[in-house]
Amino acid sequence: MELRNYVARAGETGRILYSKNFLPYVALASGIAFIVTTAVFHAYGRTLLDAVKESAIITTMALLALPFMVGTQKNLKDLELLVNRNH
Repeated sequence: MELRNYVARAGETGRILYSKNFLPYVALASGIAFIVTTAVFHAYGRTLLDAVKESAIITTMALLALPFMVGTQKNLKDLELLVNRNH
């Protein structure tokens, strides 16, 4: 797949993922990931401040990469239709 098409598809995926229907789920998942990674880093000997800094970096990178990691655009469109129907 050409890089331009891949980036365009990821942009469309990001638009769906970060829409008002999915944003609460994305925020909840990233919050849980932040808390868990902070706890794990702190448990393995990092200071709490260092653990929070590293967790913030990892969570931000994951949120930026999320549209590229999610399944195909068609699956997301089907999921978007399902969520819209249930609201």
